[in-house]
Amino acid sequence: VGKSVLLQSLAGLPSLKDSGIAASGSWSFVDADGQAIASRSRPSIGFVFQSLALFDDLSPVDNVRIGIDHQSTRRDARIPQDWLDEFQVPAGVRTAHLSGGQRQRLAIARSL
Repeated sequence: VGKSVLLQSLAGLPSLKDSGIAASGSWSFVDADGQAIASRSRPSIGFVFQSLALFDDLSPVDNVRIGIDHQSTRRDARIPQDWLDEFQVPAGVRTAHLSGGQRQRLAIARSL
């Protein structure tokens, strides 16, 4: 498969269904000895868009909150401010006014 189809299938994106491509089963990563490193039937994967796809009209806190609100399971009890602190993104600056590096870190924090 091409890299886009592979990444879409790992992420479980719905566009695969629309394209007529069907995937079933599970995936696993193995080390050089063939031992499973990780596997699951439904991967828990976040991703960052190349264009970042941040909501400029929302604050950095609200951008991270969107990621937390859309998790299929609550794996982490962190609050948005914890993620911003860890990635050194100022919460008091409008998203549209963040530097390029801060915007990238914000997008990563949102996906995690």
